[in-house]
Amino acid sequence: MQSSVVPTGQQLARSRWGTHESGAAFDQKKKPYLSEEAREFIEQQTICVVGGPGPNHTLSGLLLLGAPGFVRPSDAYTCLVPIEPALLDAQLLWRIERDQAAGRQTQIALFFLCHTTRRRLCVHGRAELCSPSPAYDRIYICLHVTQSFFHCPRYIRTQIPGLTVGFGGRHWQADDLCTQDSLSAPVRAFLEERVLCYLCTISHTGECGLNHRGGRPGFIVALPPDKRTPRGLILLPDYAGNGAFEAIGNIMETGQAALIVPSYADQLALILSGSAQVIEPEQLLPDLQQRCSGAQRVLAIGVERIEGQTGDWQGPLAHERQRAALLRPQLASTHSENTCPL
Repeated sequence: MQSSVVPTGQQLARSRWGTHESGAAFDQKKKPYLSEEAREFIEQQTICVVGGPGPNHTLSGLLLLGAPGFVRPSDAYTCLVPIEPALLDAQLLWRIERDQAAGRQTQIALFFLCHTTRRRLCVHGRAELCSPSPAYDRIYICLHVTQSFFHCPRYIRTQIPGLTVGFGGRHWQADDLCTQDSLSAPVRAFLEERVLCYLCTISHTGECGLNHRGGRPGFIVALPPDKRTPRGLILLPDYAGNGAFEAIGNIMETGQAALIVPSYADQLALILSGSAQVIEPEQLLPDLQQRCSGAQRVLAIGVERIEGQTGDWQGPLAHERQRAALLRPQLASTHSENTCPL
């Protein structure tokens, strides 16, 4: 039976911002398994975001792309997530392998999002690395599901350069970004051109959460290194949502966060992790308040680690653009493009 206990951080956040009723309503959507609807949704997706603990008490993540059905929900309690050989030295996988060698299972989160339909699914569970049979030619994350839930489809942008629409802007090279260890000028410029990212957080019991964040270019505020934050500081506005406060609650508990920031057009992503805190907009300098206009809260992430990820994503991205072209006329009559920065 699913636990009804709300984590401490979420309770504190709901009390602070008065969302116990809406948060409790959202909690009712959570299931301790993958429903048939969830399994069907996963089998249609070409993108899977993975988040979880990394080394030295930091968080990490991966952005995985493949043909529809590349993530395999073998039953209501198990997901098989294939890992490309080039990613086997990723920090998240290192942590899973280390915990597995010690007889532990790492708690991670998966996140699936279809921008065209705006549906998004979170899956939490315990992970181990496996090779299911000799017929499988690669290593998999085997996720033992403990929780899954769909988010409200509002506030998701459908026009994503390189993903659902073409791209004619500035191109970024991996060598300019993936070798950086701080918020250098190129990294800051890259971040401030993005329109979406994924936020990974963790509770004091080790349960991870993954959430989507998006908005107009510039919604990620990247500040250069200084004495207080020697690798730089990221400000991420937080707006009104479902009132559950999974991410905010986790940060209030553990003070950790990571961002997985993709550029689909450039087939690369940056994973930035470090210490995090929740601050009031009024605590910011006036110019920073303006850049976070409309936010109810601001997440301040002091960067401690930067990882880069690249891959050959052409096939999955072409599939997404084709799906968007087919579905957009059908969906246009039911909702208009929402550019609310959530």
